[in-house]
Amino acid sequence: MAILPFLVAGLFGPLGDDNGSGAFEAERAAERAVAEDGMDATGYEADCDDEAAKVGKDFVFDWEAYHSAWGETPVQVAVTSMFAEYAALYARIAGRTTSAVPPPMTMTRGLDIGQQATNFVNKFVTPILGHIASVKVHKVLCHVADAVRWHGNLQNGNTAVNESGHKMDKAHYIRTNKDGRTFTRQLVRHAHGARGILSRHAKDDGDAAAAWKAGQERRAAARGTNATDERNDGSCADGGTPAVGTTAGAEQVRKRKRRVYNVANVSVRDLAARPDLANVGALLRMAAHRNVRVTTRTSIQARFDCGTLVRQHLRATEEYLGAPWYDAVLYHPGGDDSRVCVGELRAIVRGPKGDAVVLIAMESVPSEPLCPFVARGCVRLKWRIAEGASDLTLRLVPVDHVKRLAFVVPDFADLAARRGVNADLPAIDGPLQERLDMRYFLNVFFPWDAK
Repeated sequence: MAILPFLVAGLFGPLGDDNGSGAFEAERAAERAVAEDGMDATGYEADCDDEAAKVGKDFVFDWEAYHSAWGETPVQVAVTSMFAEYAALYARIAGRTTSAVPPPMTMTRGLDIGQQATNFVNKFVTPILGHIASVKVHKVLCHVADAVRWHGNLQNGNTAVNESGHKMDKAHYIRTNKDGRTFTRQLVRHAHGARGILSRHAKDDGDAAAAWKAGQERRAAARGTNATDERNDGSCADGGTPAVGTTAGAEQVRKRKRRVYNVANVSVRDLAARPDLANVGALLRMAAHRNVRVTTRTSIQARFDCGTLVRQHLRATEEYLGAPWYDAVLYHPGGDDSRVCVGELRAIVRGPKGDAVVLIAMESVPSEPLCPFVARGCVRLKWRIAEGASDLTLRLVPVDHVKRLAFVVPDFADLAARRGVNADLPAIDGPLQERLDMRYFLNVFFPWDAK
């Protein structure tokens, strides 16, 4: 839901209607006549949720109801606003947004969310889509507050863990006969059987590990007794002790634990060959032949506006499961906590004073008229480039100055208007002008899945 409104904005409706004034004057009379004649037409009626989204063959859109609620607002703006409002509602129900990690939900807050849900159905869904006979819509309209009263904090409703558990069972589908009447029972039998086998293996492994550890302790105790006897016999009077080998082994174990596998020594020349990092040598004040320690991830103590601190991981790698992963962040330029900027990571470097991130700066730009995203707190962005420069603005920011992760999404409506709905986003190493023409939004609908 957090990204769906932005996709809708790029796919739905005509483009270029900056002002809705008079947009419907030409067909107003005809619309009213059709709406009056079709008052008894079949709408979104259904006996179950599976059928609720199917439009009746005699359905007639009620333009009168639409104009009564939305006036002359272009339809594509109203539809985008509907999805944006639901994303905002869902973020409140989920309990976490990009700005706050609220305390456990109270009944006062639950009632307020219930009122927002009712307004969403009455002011957005019904005027735009007409009547929908769906149990899910009815629940949003009438029973959100009841759900809070009966079940408590809705923040506990995240089903991501349960959904991810399905992945383990899907592998067993190939072992069924794929008959819709019987494959479910076969799939469950295979899945439970596999879990039983894995559980027994885990228990056997645990028993074997415990037995090995006990044997090691017995042998160590025996060696200690023998060493004491030898010292008492004077056989080690020269100062040598059999415990040296044990001490050296423990030191090797400690070194292995300290070893960091995601850190590499990379020459500044090689680092500069990565996208957007042509000027990284000047930024780091290092010659091209010098090496710098580069890591693919690092941890921060993310700070939310409500004062909550949450551990988050920053990632900047050229390839992760076949694709690059560069996180966007909010950061304080120069360590000034009164200012917050947006940037996208390109590298994470390690130095004597701690980790620092190399990022590409973004800056805010004016919004388009009637934009439903900016009206709900999203900031419109573009890549920052200094006047007369030939590359995007590169900044070196200490990790301590990074506030938290940010969720930045493309302005799909702007991209579709310029290049069509089938246009791909500019690649990270694509032409500079194409990237400068792109617009983005800081997505405030995204619910952080923070623990």
